Amino acid sequence: MYPKHLPCVLSAVIGLAGSASANGSIEVSEAYVPEPPPVARMAAAYLRVVNQGALPARIIGAEADCAERVEIHRTVHANGRARMESVTTLDLAPGEALAFAPGGLHLMLHGTRLQAGDACQFRLLLSEPSEVLFEAPVRSRNRAPTPHHHAGSEREAGPEGEAR
Repeated sequence: MYPKHLPCVLSAVIGLAGSASANGSIEVSEAYVPEPPPVARMAAAYLRVVNQGALPARIIGAEADCAERVEIHRTVHANGRARMESVTTLDLAPGEALAFAPGGLHLMLHGTRLQAGDACQFRLLLSEPSEVLFEAPVRSRNRAPTPHHHAGSEREAGPEGEAR
């Protein structure tokens, strides 16, 4: 038998260390949710996804315990305006990384009420079929985002996951 608090400790360790899919090829790290305004019912989640496997991978969606619905979005800038656009799939070549970051790709959380100190449990859905479980802490609005500086192939995705 294990102590009652062990699942919480394991969850925290997994959230800090990153998570991988069942076949070990997709890894998620640096996940967080900026604290939304108190009246907001939506929030965004940011993370880094890497395909460590030898085969291509396709992200087909996401779910979270802290939201009624999760969608993959991309911020598109055109004619001096920014708008969000839904993305149905994201393809990752072997060794490729995707940055979900402010002003670009993100997970849009609908129907949520979050505050700093909360944590969301996510499932990143893959087409293989598989999933990647990870945790994202809700960070205070006053905390600056973590910069994404990584070597290798990191990109933002185009309309159907192709590189831009």
